This record gives sequence, C-alpha cells and structure tokens, in this order.
Amino acid sequence: METVFFDTHAFIRKLESSGVSPVQAEAHADALVEAFRGGVATKADLREGENALRADMQKMETGIRADMQKMETGIRSDMQKMEADIRGDMQKMEAGIRGDMQKMETGIRGDMQKMETGIRGDMQKMETGIRGDMQKMESSLKGEFNSLLRWMITLVVALFAAQSALFLKLVHG
Repeated sequence: METVFFDTHAFIRKLESSGVSPVQAEAHADALVEAFRGGVATKADLREGENALRADMQKMETGIRADMQKMETGIRSDMQKMEADIRGDMQKMEAGIRGDMQKMETGIRGDMQKMETGIRGDMQKMETGIRGDMQKMESSLKGEFNSLLRWMITLVVALFAAQSALFLKLVHG
C-alpha cells in the first residue's frame, strides 16, 4: 500500500473558511490523518487482493468438489450395500412364504382327501341304503305284480267260465 501525503494545515484552513469551528476542523484533520496512517489501497493493491481471493476460491471449489465426489462415492456404495441387503431379505422372505404356502397346500390337500374319503363313505352308505330300498320296493312290486297277475288270471278264468256258460246257455237253450 502506498502512503498518502496529506496537508493538514491547508485542510484545517479550508474547513475554518467554510464556517467550521477551529476545534472541529482540527478534529476532522486528526481523524483523516489517523485513517490514512494505515495507508490507502491502490488499484494494483485491489487487483492483487482480488487475485488472491480468486485463487483461494478456486482452491475451495476444488476441495468442495473433491469432497462431493467422495460423498457421492460413499453414498453410492452405501446404496449398493443397502440394495444387496434388501434383496437378501426379500429372498429370505420369499423362501419363507413359499415354505408356508407349501405347508398350507399340503394341509389343504390332506383336508381335501379326508373330506373326499368322508364324502365317498357317505355316498357308499347312501348307495347301499338306496339299493336296499330298491330291493324292498322290487320285492314289494313283485309281490304286488304276482297278486295282480293272479287276480288277472282269476278274472280271465272267470270271464272265460262266464263266457263258456253263456255260450252253453245260448247253444242249449
């Protein structure tokens, strides 16, 4: 930074001539001298500071990008592990469900076989009962048929006898 030369005596005179009290004019001059003591930045100083800031920002950006790349790699790795774990859990769950389904199917098939056996037994009992009833009905119908046949034969014989008697009466007179 460059040092700035400042004529405090001329500055104080100019302030007093514009109506500022001598005490205030001297206070203003002292304040300006204090401010200039550290020096004043030139355009070159500002460019140098800007370039330094740009370099720092570039380093910071490079560091942040590297950190982001590491973070992305880590997250992707974590996601792959998580996916593998979930797939493993899903396979275990599928195997468990399939096992449960097979047990359920076996149980249902067993129940169906028992039910079929029971129904077949009931059907055989029903068939035996119906066959017995049919035999009784057949025997009863045979008896009724025989009775009816005897009655019809008796009727035919009686009709024949009546017809013969009538014929004889007509013929004999």
